[in-house]
Amino acid sequence: LAYAVLLAPSLGLAGQHLTGSLAHNRYTYALAFLVFVPALQQLLVFVRRRCGRAVLGVAVAAVFVSLLLQTWEYAAAYNHKDVIAMRSVAVNPELKAHLANKSVLRAVYFEEGSGRAAAAEGVLRRVLQYLPEHPGATRNLGRLLAAQSRAAEARAVLEGYVRTVPDGKASWWLGQALRALGEHGEAEVHLRRALQLEPAAGAAGSREQMVYEAA
Repeated sequence: LAYAVLLAPSLGLAGQHLTGSLAHNRYTYALAFLVFVPALQQLLVFVRRRCGRAVLGVAVAAVFVSLLLQTWEYAAAYNHKDVIAMRSVAVNPELKAHLANKSVLRAVYFEEGSGRAAAAEGVLRRVLQYLPEHPGATRNLGRLLAAQSRAAEARAVLEGYVRTVPDGKASWWLGQALRALGEHGEAEVHLRRALQLEPAAGAAGSREQMVYEAA
């Protein structure tokens, strides 16, 4: 019963961890448990004889809580799509750009489109942790921040990027952020550059027009 409780997160019986990682690791769990049964039994008998039931109870409770926390942490990592994706990238680096593009699309269309701007921001920032110069993540994060009147943060995201990448949409949103900060001269420079690079940038206010499409 205690072992079943420890495995509850992986079994999909609790909270957000509903994908059942036990199905993929059932033999590992069983073997790992069986190997330690004899040794654990002897240890419990020894502790009980030498220290009494009270100490034994405390020791068992401590081990139980420790294993429960570790199992929960493992289940959370196993079932978190972003964690799985980044671990896959570690094995196959060529997946990095593909997964980053999918994450940007998810942030813009699914998270932001459902009114979850904070979740969209989190996805975009995670992409930039692994690919700091990803065009779509940079542009959309800057746009998202500017649209939320977080002009200083939008500037911090976009300013360095547009110095090295000729990106009309990013320049447009940087110009909007600078204008909100009262730096009208510099804002005009970037807005004009945006219109030179991409004449439609001034009308590109929708999410669909701003999303990065992988080439």
